[in-house]
Amino acid sequence: MDGFYGDDDYHIAFYFDSVRRDPRLPTRYHIWGRERFKHVTTSFAGTCTITRLAPLPDTVALLNSQQVRAYSAVAAFALRENPHAPGAGRYVGRAYLDFCLDPAGRPLPCEFVGIDTGTGNPTKGSGLLFRGMWQSNQTGRTKPVAWAGWYEVVVPDALRKLGLGERGAELSPKLAQHGWGEKWDNEEWWAHSPKPSL
Repeated sequence: MDGFYGDDDYHIAFYFDSVRRDPRLPTRYHIWGRERFKHVTTSFAGTCTITRLAPLPDTVALLNSQQVRAYSAVAAFALRENPHAPGAGRYVGRAYLDFCLDPAGRPLPCEFVGIDTGTGNPTKGSGLLFRGMWQSNQTGRTKPVAWAGWYEVVVPDALRKLGLGERGAELSPKLAQHGWGEKWDNEEWWAHSPKPSL
């Protein structure tokens, strides 16, 4: 997942290695993962606790609307970076997740038509969206952060006109200044290197 971090809206990426439901508190999920910021990868762990469930409005454009019932979950998240990492802190805020159920109650992906800004869908059609703040362990200072399954839904207004979704032969220097060159490098930074075997 990609998004924006700090007042300069720098590129940041997140990967969840594992998500497990808490056996004692069914609304809480434990998350382990990694983030990448300015070519530095840092591990984190935390929780995401569902605070509200609601049906998605009928105005939300779904390709499979006749076959599914669509819902949105709102959750509070807290993700703590590895405390031994330089400049470590924690992320806190709200997460939004869309999910669909078939007539038998089995989960299915929600198939959105595209970016959805005016229908009341909290994720705007991205399926998964996080918004919040990062706080430094050392200084207590905070920075805004937002990331999503489809990052175009959290593009700040200041960068929207730069065409972040376009991938051309050359990257705009303005986008490169915001760290977007690493997204277009096609580097699978989240993948664990396979161990050699005989």
